[in-house]
Amino acid sequence: IIGIAPIKIANYIDNKEITTIEENPTKLKLHEDRMWLGGLAENIQNTLKIDLSAKVKRYTFLSYPWDEPIDDKYRIYLKIDGIDLSNSGEVSIYGKWSIIDMDSNKLIKINQFSYTSECIGDSYSDKAEALSILIDRVSSDIANEIKRL
Repeated sequence: IIGIAPIKIANYIDNKEITTIEENPTKLKLHEDRMWLGGLAENIQNTLKIDLSAKVKRYTFLSYPWDEPIDDKYRIYLKIDGIDLSNSGEVSIYGKWSIIDMDSNKLIKINQFSYTSECIGDSYSDKAEALSILIDRVSSDIANEIKRL
């Protein structure tokens, strides 16, 4: 069993409303009429669990909070420092992830990541789809490391 800890997300994007970067990279815009479907951290955690379960069949992946005590051999931590949904047609995600051996309480691997993708269109659906592709890249990195364990 591999546990997936709660996803940590930078405060400026941890909202129900979608936040984008305007023309000036230091200016953020909160779109009160555009909402994420559910909590962003929980959505990313669930996507990570689904992706990892499909990519690494030999482990069972459980997302915190789990219903009962588990004996997870490893635990995955993911911190997202930024998600940039810009009006320039690019979507970016950056942060770091780590894997801990729960038996020895030792860090197995820590990795910083930064991915950018072009958006096919300008709609929020297009931006969400591009973000989903980038999260899949993060889960592929984690899966590749888990396969080495």
